[in-house]
Amino acid sequence: MTRAMRSLTDDQLELKLLSSEHQLVGEDEASLLGLSSAQSLLTREVLMQQDNEPLLYGRSIFPDSLATDALATIESLGTKPLGDILFQLSDEPRLSMQYAMLDEQTYLYQALNKHIPQSEPLYARRSIFQYQQQRVLVQEVFLTAHPVYALINCD
Repeated sequence: MTRAMRSLTDDQLELKLLSSEHQLVGEDEASLLGLSSAQSLLTREVLMQQDNEPLLYGRSIFPDSLATDALATIESLGTKPLGDILFQLSDEPRLSMQYAMLDEQTYLYQALNKHIPQSEPLYARRSIFQYQQQRVLVQEVFLTAHPVYALINCD
């Protein structure tokens, strides 16, 4: 997504780190990582923006079973995109991808609302990546200023 976003924004993309800490994750998020119930896991939340206009909210979740050095690498990313390390390690790190329309009933929408209040349904996708033989969940919510809405709404 970062590569595509950079081309759409003439390389004027900024990544803002919202948080990188252990947080309680939703049951659906935990199940995608092969865990039996919601628990506190390393969660990284970011905004991709252009000219201070948020375009995309990202929420990535990492299992505690990742090696200590891998977790340290993730925690030290700061404002660098996660994709920079996921795609360096493998040509095919993505195991699966799902698309959905989110509303206020979904856990991901509620997580986004803690940072940027929303009032309408939003498109999102989530992917499972392989990183150091572990599953990593990467979720992306396309905010209303994202160019994808112009493509969808053209008549």
